[in-house]
Amino acid sequence: MSEDSSPVVVVRETRKRWTAEQKLSIIRLTYLDGNTMSSVARQYGISPVMLFAWRSKAKKGLLTSGHSAGEKTVPASQYAQALDKIQRLQKLLGRAVSDNELLKEAVEMMSGEKFNTR
Repeated sequence: MSEDSSPVVVVRETRKRWTAEQKLSIIRLTYLDGNTMSSVARQYGISPVMLFAWRSKAKKGLLTSGHSAGEKTVPASQYAQALDKIQRLQKLLGRAVSDNELLKEAVEMMSGEKFNTR
């Protein structure tokens, strides 16, 4: 019995994410003469079942990029910064409203009869 002394490296396998444009490009290859679903799937390292599902969705018009044509997209970091800024502004607005209420009460008290000495 010989023991292998080389270290074992465990790597977390990540899932490949394909954009709608990439999926449509791969699907187009399946329609070319000489290509089969299996050969195209093998070429891109995806399951033939997945490729069939993409093709089925594309035929139904369900394979889209996930957002409408006129919508703008922003990076997640920019979105998080915007949410932080909104939260800070909401706190400031809350303080301003509170200060405004205090000032209204002070004006009412000062204009009341107990402060009129004339």
